[in-house]
This record gives sequence, C-alpha cells and structure tokens, in this order.
Amino acid sequence: GIDLAKHVDYTVIMVLDLDERKIVAMDRFNQVDWVLQKDRIIKLWEKWNKPQAIIDSTGVGDSVYDDLIARGMNVVPFRFNSANKAEMIRNLVVAIESGELGLVDDSLIIDELESFEYVVSKLGNVRYSAPEGLHDDIVMALGLAWQLIKDIQIPVVTTLSSFGL
Repeated sequence: GIDLAKHVDYTVIMVLDLDERKIVAMDRFNQVDWVLQKDRIIKLWEKWNKPQAIIDSTGVGDSVYDDLIARGMNVVPFRFNSANKAEMIRNLVVAIESGELGLVDDSLIIDELESFEYVVSKLGNVRYSAPEGLHDDIVMALGLAWQLIKDIQIPVVTTLSSFGL
C-alpha cells in the first residue's frame, strides 16, 4: 500500500505478507522529489518480488500512478473519497481487532494507529484523520495494503488427497 506525500506529510510504503497477513516492511520518508520517490517505490517493489500494489491516486497520485505503470509496476489506483476511506478504515480496524492482520512491535506504527481518530459532524458525517499536528500516512498505507489483500481472490488449491486419493 502506497500513500503519497511530498513536503509536510510522509510517503509511506507498507508491505504485507499475503499468506501470513502481517506487516513485513515499511518505508517512510518526506521532502523527497517525485522522481526519487518513484525510484524508491520501484526499488522496494522489486525487492519483494514485484507483488501487486495499490497506490493513493488522488490528486498528484494520478500522475505518479501513470509513471509507475509506464515503468512496468503491477499497481492499481485507489482514489480516496469519504465513503471508501471510511469503509477502508472500518475494514482495517476489524482486521486488527480480530487478529486477522498482524502488527509489528514498532512504536511509530503503533503510535500512529492509536492516535488516529474520527470526528462526527453536526450533520452526522464521519471524518477520519490524525489529530492536528500528527500524521495518518502509516494508517492510510496500511489501510490500502489491507484493502488490496481483502480484494484479492485467493484460489483454493485442491489436491488429490482432498478427494481421499
């Protein structure tokens, strides 16, 4: 899962193991130009055997997505809106609370997950974000990665022993 930023926020690349359903790698950085960011994304993607990836393609992410596709990356776009962001966060919360998604003992990850919050407006709309002065980039990258795992249809492997042979 790739959440993009350049100046104040952080770009976060989160790698999850599909079988183990846990975090296996994270890269977090800011104040890096887009050319170097794309190189860094590709390098991590190649290190992990070129898995399916998902990227925030909202705003500037759309052109970054296009460039990554042009470089041969196996990546799908995700355009955030209030409805799909809320669903993604709810799915992530359920996965963590149920133990379906394993976390690592990393204070940066844990602190950001614990500080992430939602606010209900007077009209009843829910807004998910980090409190003022904090970041939500790890949460968003993790949510994207989990969304991708959740959406992947894993084929059931049938062996001859399944038929009693």
